[in-house]
Amino acid sequence: MNVTMLGSNSDICKELAVRFLRDKDTVHGWVRHSRVPAEPWDLIVCGIGLLDPIGKFFDTDELSWESNIDANVLLPLRLLRKLWKYRNPGASVCFFSGAGVNRKAETYSAYAAAKMMLFKMTELLDDEEPSVKFFILGPGMVRTKIQRQTVLAGPRAANIERVMEFMDKGDPQHGAGTPHEKIYKCLRWCMKQPKGVIGGRNIYIPSDRWEEPDLLASALAEYPSLFKLRRLGDGKF
Repeated sequence: MNVTMLGSNSDICKELAVRFLRDKDTVHGWVRHSRVPAEPWDLIVCGIGLLDPIGKFFDTDELSWESNIDANVLLPLRLLRKLWKYRNPGASVCFFSGAGVNRKAETYSAYAAAKMMLFKMTELLDDEEPSVKFFILGPGMVRTKIQRQTVLAGPRAANIERVMEFMDKGDPQHGAGTPHEKIYKCLRWCMKQPKGVIGGRNIYIPSDRWEEPDLLASALAEYPSLFKLRRLGDGKF
């Protein structure tokens, strides 16, 4: 399998690359200011991510806020346009989601809004392109260098104490964080699923029941709106 990684210097992508290479796959990487690899691909993994600016919306710099949207969603989509012609039949595209999908993400408005747009684009692209599977994974809390942006934000980050505790010794909710091997296994699981099961879906790695044989796959096949953005209650109120 040929894998192209966008943001290949991210900690998650580095760990995934180790595992892909272990399993005899070919890996090509992209980092900022480098050329997009003009190589055939069976899988694109997008690990590009930026938390800053952290703080209340009206306290953040306007250009920094908009730059976050560009980094987290517009840049990945631009790169995908350039790579599209190199896709192999039956290829997959994996994005990563973030805070704000199921709960508020106080002081992370740019990051959360960008990830919600990426969430929706995953679904739209999967609908438009019948030959490629698009899905987006929520890794949960992982001990990576992106957390340093929260640490440096200090009191501007609403969750600074929780993140400091997590990075120091883990916390009751997340323990030591999602293991990289589990992220890799979930990504492999997604790739094995038919497009009708995984296409356009958001899988939360730590707690969605993808490790139980056929349970989640059967539910996703039966309920087309499961793990997608939907407004509940239409026509009822």
